[in-house]
Amino acid sequence: MKKRLLLLLCLPISLAAQEKVTIKDAAEIGYKAELMVNEFKDLMNVITNTETDLKETKDMIFNSHSGARNRIFLSSTVIVEDDIDPNHHGSENAKENSIEKYLNDLDLLYKKSDTSSIAFTNMRVSNLKMADYLYLKVYFTAQFSNKNNAIDAPYVANNRMAEVRVDKENNKWSLHIVRIGFYSPNDTANDVKNDIALAMEEGGQAVATNNTAGGEATATTTVSFAEELKEKERAKQIQAYNAELQAYNKLIEKGDQDLSKTDYANALKAFSEAAELKPYELYPKIKLNQIRKLIDQVSVTNEELFKQFVEKAKLAEMNRQYEAAKEYYTNALAKKPTEASNLEERIRLVTAKLRIVTELEEKYNAGLYKEAQRDYDRVIKKDDKNSDYFLGRAKCYDKLNEYKSAVKDYSKSIDLDNNNLQAIRLRADLYARNKEYFKALTDYRIYTTIDKSDPGIYIRVAELHIITNTPKAALEDYDKAIAVNPYYTDAYHKKGLLQFNLGDYKDAIEQYTTVLKIDSTQAPSYYHRGLAHEKLNDINATGQDFAKARYFKVDSAAIKDMAAMAARYYEVGVQNFTTKQYDKALEKFNQTIIIDPQPALYHYYRGEAYLALQSYDKAIENFTEALAHQSTYYEASYKRAWAYIYKAEHATAVKDLEDAIKANSTIAITYKTKGDAHLILQQYEPAAASYTQCLTTAKTSKTTLDDKVLADLYNNMGKSYFALGNFETALSNFKESLKKDKLFAEAYFNRGHSYLKLAQLSDAESDINKSLEINAANCTWHYTLGDVYRLRNQPEKAINAYTNALKKDSTKLVTNNAHYYRAVNHAALANYKEALADYLAVENASAADSFSTFREEIGTAYLQTGDADNAIKCFEMVLSGDATNAQMQYNMAVALLQKSNTDQSLTWFEKAFASGKLKYSAVRKDKLIAGIKDDKRFKALVKKYF
Repeated sequence: MKKRLLLLLCLPISLAAQEKVTIKDAAEIGYKAELMVNEFKDLMNVITNTETDLKETKDMIFNSHSGARNRIFLSSTVIVEDDIDPNHHGSENAKENSIEKYLNDLDLLYKKSDTSSIAFTNMRVSNLKMADYLYLKVYFTAQFSNKNNAIDAPYVANNRMAEVRVDKENNKWSLHIVRIGFYSPNDTANDVKNDIALAMEEGGQAVATNNTAGGEATATTTVSFAEELKEKERAKQIQAYNAELQAYNKLIEKGDQDLSKTDYANALKAFSEAAELKPYELYPKIKLNQIRKLIDQVSVTNEELFKQFVEKAKLAEMNRQYEAAKEYYTNALAKKPTEASNLEERIRLVTAKLRIVTELEEKYNAGLYKEAQRDYDRVIKKDDKNSDYFLGRAKCYDKLNEYKSAVKDYSKSIDLDNNNLQAIRLRADLYARNKEYFKALTDYRIYTTIDKSDPGIYIRVAELHIITNTPKAALEDYDKAIAVNPYYTDAYHKKGLLQFNLGDYKDAIEQYTTVLKIDSTQAPSYYHRGLAHEKLNDINATGQDFAKARYFKVDSAAIKDMAAMAARYYEVGVQNFTTKQYDKALEKFNQTIIIDPQPALYHYYRGEAYLALQSYDKAIENFTEALAHQSTYYEASYKRAWAYIYKAEHATAVKDLEDAIKANSTIAITYKTKGDAHLILQQYEPAAASYTQCLTTAKTSKTTLDDKVLADLYNNMGKSYFALGNFETALSNFKESLKKDKLFAEAYFNRGHSYLKLAQLSDAESDINKSLEINAANCTWHYTLGDVYRLRNQPEKAINAYTNALKKDSTKLVTNNAHYYRAVNHAALANYKEALADYLAVENASAADSFSTFREEIGTAYLQTGDADNAIKCFEMVLSGDATNAQMQYNMAVALLQKSNTDQSLTWFEKAFASGKLKYSAVRKDKLIAGIKDDKRFKALVKKYF
């Protein structure tokens, strides 16, 4: 029994629960995927061809996603990243649409032509992959050659990717596109993520993937064999496709031959079969349309054409269009010469009427209505039975605003010829202008019983029905106009206007959409459809339609209305912003900008909303957009600076503040904000200069700054001078700050700190205590007060201040210093145990090296608390760097004495005494050496050196 082995190709993903996919299957699927993407391209070219009518486009779009046969897409909801907008070149800025909307947008927004204008090149197919279903990716380059109807930007080639789902139905592979989008360079046909293992029925073994080469000969051989199988299957698929293509080409060739012989029936059959084979190919569809038109023309016999020309001639006569009537009668005669006796007489009579009317109409056409009226008076006296004469005189009276005379003559003209359509229509128009609407409606109704071919008459009737408050009848009139001419855009548009006014916004949108399918450049329909979308709260659609309306040059009234609509949303946004409802404000500003993206003010206020919501990056984007629309815009520059300040990007903020000052140099507060930014950046000189300029500008512009603002300004200016070491000027500014705000805790501290630097310790103590009375939470202030007390030799108070600093210091800002100086003050009070605890805290924080005499001091604390061993270690460290330090030599002697090492102790005592730097009074009072004072050797040393 022949064994079936599994050859592993690609990265293995388990297919245990799936149908096994062979190498041959993969080759077949890959080729079919290419053909499917090419069918998508062909579909796009058919939709964008000028020969494809509206119904055919709709049918093809539907069949492409929901048809029973030749379906390209899995469903109507397949997602496509939009590339119809020529500004879209990647996933990051492209919107996602359903395939149905994408294809409808292509039909509406892309300029059509009589040749194919969309090409797919560089097509590559990925390996088969498995996620929730079996799929593969087809990569290609898409190029649109025509233009976008709404956006004046050229198309460029885009990298596109179609994801194709693969299913097995009735033992055949079924493919459908499930997604189309852009692809990045990282997402290529060589991507092996999710690749599946393929099987083959030939013998073989596990080898490397398609995309990597194994190192051993066996693996290489097997891969080569697998590739050979793929190529063979691909060749088989190409052969099958070419056979189908050959059959298609034969049908096309036969259809062309039959068409050239005017054998329309067989040509129709051949091209229909070709279209069945390739439903998205353009050529057979164009030929089928051509044949149908030819069949329609041929099917109209000469007898029928004769009747049509005669009917048109009669209508032209009734409308007093004698030149046209003469032409129609002449055409009728050509189709049926046997009617010469009747038609030649009609032609003679029409020619005579044309000559008479032309002569009489000359003065009327020249605007000489009174003179023309007199001419008609003369001919009517000679012939008062001629309907045309009364019609001509009525038209003159009409122009001369002689209403009664005009109505009388129109009526006489109609009485003389009940089929005088021009007289009926003009009397109706006159009645309508004079608000005799029901009389006008009666005349128009009479007109349409005779001539049902003029859609414009139904439009006029509809307008009168609207005036007389019978909108239902008006809608019926519009439908009649559309029935006469399905491409009459005015009827759809005006029907949409009426439905809009009746509140039927969805139906109105449908009418405007139909207009735009017929003529995608109709700015009024974009504008009014935008209004309807706004009523349905679809602001995004409103914005898109308004943008197209502007692009196609909608009239100034509509421009003003769109601006007014945006302004209404903006005002609501401002109200919400004022009441601190920032989310609601943001929503309204978003809608405002969608409706009208041009005014810089709208982008500025959206930036304000984002700023209030602490979305600083978004705020910056909007302030930047405002500046793009209005390059010199103080508020936008100033508020963008604040957004950067909140992001702690103060250097960038300074640049914006400089731009704000260029835009308006008279606003004092800008200089203060700039000074604050410089201060944070530790740029103290420009900070001080900015504060000074703020005060100068306030004075020259007669601006009164709030006392709180002035207090903060003087305080910050003082801090700038303090940092520059100019303590006197700093002190002066802190004093000014406190004049403006007597409860300004920081200013009290800063003034106290300045006093400290100037050695005015009493004033320093007073001010820092005042600052702590107002705000006792600042650890630095407590610490600085400790320094004041330390320098005033008030160790108890210093210890208390340092203790408070440590309690308040949650961020370890002054902890090490506070411990150290509290230790110093404890030592001054001989509180060596407490001092040692603080010194150890400093040492444990690895901060000992920050204090130059730390080892001497902690060694002394160890000594005073009886820890001779640690004391000796500290003294040795000090003496290793300073061997002549007499105090350390003495302390070393005392420590050795504590360890009962008297001999060594005496050696160190002698070194210390010999230096001449110690005072005997201090030695005599030292209780730690009480045990050696009676030693003869010690006494001898004392006697020798003191």
